[in-house]
Amino acid sequence: MKTILSFLLLSCSLHLYALDWYDMDLEQTVTLEKTIEFTQENITLKPGDTMKVWDVIDLGFNVLVYQFEMQNCPGPDIKTSMIIVNPNDKVENDPSVGVQIQETCLLEVFVEAKDVFSKSLFK
Repeated sequence: MKTILSFLLLSCSLHLYALDWYDMDLEQTVTLEKTIEFTQENITLKPGDTMKVWDVIDLGFNVLVYQFEMQNCPGPDIKTSMIIVNPNDKVENDPSVGVQIQETCLLEVFVEAKDVFSKSLFK
């Protein structure tokens, strides 16, 4: 009984912390942990915004694109320029990612292959 209770507590607590990029599964619903501001387009994504992992694409030159279907889409024809975001401001090796919104409400996050085991923008 203690083992089952410990497992359940561990499982629940894992969802409170940021996911690493490699921890994400297709169709998984994730929650944004950090504010992302597209100042040129006057669009702000806020912590707590939920998205569904749509696809992960290997671009073939040590970059993966994580695509997320935005649940609270600012508009179906919205498209932004790419901005650079650091998921973890306290890390010295700077695992920054490129972030942009594509038409049809897809948030795209460009992650270097060397950073897939680092903290993502989501929990």
